[in-house]
Amino acid sequence: MRGVSQLPTGRNAHWHVSEFDQVGEPVTPCKVLGKYKTVLGALVRDYIPIKYRKWIEKDDDPWRVPKSENDDIWEKWIPQYFTFPQDYDKEQVKKKAK
Repeated sequence: MRGVSQLPTGRNAHWHVSEFDQVGEPVTPCKVLGKYKTVLGALVRDYIPIKYRKWIEKDDDPWRVPKSENDDIWEKWIPQYFTFPQDYDKEQVKKKAK
């Protein structure tokens, strides 16, 4: 981890997303929308090496965030901060979050 993290801590640092829209953006509850963007940004700053400049490019682009790095954030870190509906489209949500 680099620098001082801006990730929330404590017992109030976990939120429940009830619903996503058709493109993968959280819509309810309204109070979680800002937290969602803030936490995603902080996770990227803390855990994705700065040498990567792009999220969406060809797989062989050396400046593209590797799928393994992206998957690590979604498997290890996102669940520590958010609970999603059981039937949500994880791939759509991940794609929109890039």
